[in-house]
Amino acid sequence: MELLDPIEGIDTVESETDFCRSEYHWPQKYIALTKFSVGQVVALDQIEDKVYEIDFQGVGLLIKSGELPIRWKSLADFLGECFEEKN
Repeated sequence: MELLDPIEGIDTVESETDFCRSEYHWPQKYIALTKFSVGQVVALDQIEDKVYEIDFQGVGLLIKSGELPIRWKSLADFLGECFEEKN
């Protein structure tokens, strides 16, 4: 999984979030943290500080109903897993 740069480069948090909002009708509270790849992206609910691994196969209804399963309890948990040292 490739984390997006917040502001620099071709693929940024903003550009990927805009893509997901326009193509998949994401609510404003979600922002993309990873590049859309193989029909999947990691997204942050910036209001509740919960992180989701979103597979776009039929996920639109889950997002709208609020029934999307939480993958990481917080942004800190997600980042901790991304940057933990592998032994």
